[in-house]
Amino acid sequence: AVIAMLATGARGGPLDPPGPPASTDSVKLPGTPISSLPYTISSPGSYYVTRPLSGVNSQNGISINSGDVTLDLGGFTLEGVPGALYGVRVSGAVASRQNIVIRDGALRQWGLCGIDAGAARESVFEDLRLMNNVSCGIVAGPASALRHIQAFENNDDGIRVLQGTSPVGGGEVSGSTASNNGGDGLQLDASLMIVDGNTLNGN
Repeated sequence: AVIAMLATGARGGPLDPPGPPASTDSVKLPGTPISSLPYTISSPGSYYVTRPLSGVNSQNGISINSGDVTLDLGGFTLEGVPGALYGVRVSGAVASRQNIVIRDGALRQWGLCGIDAGAARESVFEDLRLMNNVSCGIVAGPASALRHIQAFENNDDGIRVLQGTSPVGGGEVSGSTASNNGGDGLQLDASLMIVDGNTLNGN
């Protein structure tokens, strides 16, 4: 038995070293990768950013022209350049699109708002940082949930939720921080909202 154990235990691991670490350009999230700006989303589905990206003069960073879209920023930053427009913009009239999810990343120094999603109702925005944008940090449509948003030093409102006409109201802003913005830290045009655990100062 001892001889058998020694024989089977004598094998070593592979002598070749492991390959190089995976590139940050391939985060392998579900959906369609976004590796350059500007980018337009025209159909429902999941999309993800593969690396830090910079904007282009006179262009939005990412334009969303559809409902039922999930956009994962992958923890990366979308950075504006002089003359760039919105970091992310959902097109259409207020509350005209439904079920947009934008999560996990930063948008800074855009020529207008970091995120303009006033057209998105019943949508989710979470784990986002919006900093030093020439206009607002983030605008969301009615009945949307905004969780763990950080809006710092934007020239206009840090966080704003629009009313729209249908649905009447609802939604949530929770666990968020708005500091040192040139307008309101948190402006709620919508009614019947849950507002809990937020920190607002210096606006």
